[in-house]
Amino acid sequence: MRSTTALALLGVGAAFVAVTALALAQAHDPDSGLRKSLALYVAAISRALRGLFVFFDPRLVLVGQLVFAYAAAALAIFARRVEIALAIPLVMVGPVIVLRALADRRRRRAEEQVPTFALALANALRSTPSVGDALRSVESVISEPLRSETGLALKETRLGRTTAEALEEMGRRVQSRALDTTLAAVTLGQETGGNLPKTLEALASALRELQRLEANLRSKTAALRAQVWVVGLAPILFMIVLEKMQAGYFDPMLASVPGRLAAGLAALLWAAAIVLARRILAVKV
Repeated sequence: MRSTTALALLGVGAAFVAVTALALAQAHDPDSGLRKSLALYVAAISRALRGLFVFFDPRLVLVGQLVFAYAAAALAIFARRVEIALAIPLVMVGPVIVLRALADRRRRRAEEQVPTFALALANALRSTPSVGDALRSVESVISEPLRSETGLALKETRLGRTTAEALEEMGRRVQSRALDTTLAAVTLGQETGGNLPKTLEALASALRELQRLEANLRSKTAALRAQVWVVGLAPILFMIVLEKMQAGYFDPMLASVPGRLAAGLAALLWAAAIVLARRILAVKV
């Protein structure tokens, strides 16, 4: 019995080594699909890190994922615990989920700062007609993350970009509708003239009111969203309780074709109701 187990583990280990060697060979081939896919993944991680103003080699993320994945696979094989292998998908998608969550949080914080940014820019433009000089004044009083974004835009202007191009790139990085509106007003005001400080003050007031309405809307719909999940999970909990109280309670229904069709239709209507309720509550100002 022990020899059979040892041979099985040896076979699995040999297969593991063979797969690793094949993957390494594909990774070193510049024309292989695996090499191109890894390059695209590293580039995506690099863009996400730059968007968060985190600067280190993105290949370290990939190396860390592979090391943890191989360690989990080896442990699952030698410990003969299949559930350990469930950590591999989590390790592979974990960095993407974390980076996306950090990017969303940074974007929300930037959106909250936009009215203050617009008002500070309006005040700075009252003392200087240059948008670049006004941005330098704003950089010293605004907090993160717009401080880093403004600083990067100013560095781009010193490297030869126009102010309009630097502001457009700043909006593309932050991906905020409110910031895009503010930067568009600055660019248009710079090109067409007019009382830009007064325009930015009115825009800051409008954006602040919009944020107040959005916060009020979120507070009003938060309880309704919770009710959707409670009502949506109630049928599942009800079925589990009935099955625990009386084993085989649903067997007569599932034993016939009409019963299975009715159960499938009920599941389809339940899923449609959940999706519809979420769409109704996903309102924006």
